[in-house]
Amino acid sequence: MSQPLRRSRVPSEASEFSTDHANQPAPPANPQAPQISLEIVQNPIRTRVCGFSIHDRRPIMPPPIIKVHGIDDADAASYVMFASLWSTDGDFNLSLSQKSGPSHMYKPYEPTEEDEDLLEGQKPPLYRVVVTDSYSKSMILMGPLIAVSRNLLDLERKPGTFFVYNDLSVRSSGHYRLKFELFKLSTGGKEAPAAIVFSDIFQVFSPKDYPAVPDTTELSRCFARQGVDIRMKYALDSL
Repeated sequence: MSQPLRRSRVPSEASEFSTDHANQPAPPANPQAPQISLEIVQNPIRTRVCGFSIHDRRPIMPPPIIKVHGIDDADAASYVMFASLWSTDGDFNLSLSQKSGPSHMYKPYEPTEEDEDLLEGQKPPLYRVVVTDSYSKSMILMGPLIAVSRNLLDLERKPGTFFVYNDLSVRSSGHYRLKFELFKLSTGGKEAPAAIVFSDIFQVFSPKDYPAVPDTTELSRCFARQGVDIRMKYALDSL
């Protein structure tokens, strides 16, 4: 059974796939800064609803692959990408279930022998802060949401900077888009994303309605030959 979904409203510009992040205005553009853009070179098509167990992951297929334009290969390592799950119109963030519960709870502090050694006579805290089970099970979009860049050769043997999401799963059936936000690593304060792109619409099926795993794409094989961990349709699928 699908879970209720958290509908997090974003500004109307998000439905037009702008680069504004949440309700925070983007910083003034630097005329000397490179014009960075994102291109989804491999869009997701479909997947089957996954379960709560790590052994019941059903990756979105084919794996989304995003190419970055406007940054040098040497500077690519200073960028990371964040993925989230959105409604088909791009207006609502659906990454969390609506009834996720509190993210943490307080438990009376019971010091262990190791804690006593670390405290060295200091007054122990009254409570421990722990993540609740309901919150840990509230994620609709599962898997590594943050990806690092890879410098790879495409099908035409042209070098480029890519982000590959090979292990994303969804816990609720329906139609969705994925939103990808590119951030530059910084020691400063909160920054707006350098670029944003939305995927095409893909479908998450219930187990009984799931048609089949899509065939492995040539681009997936190409990147797998270069060492990227990409699941194939068949275990012995030829590279």
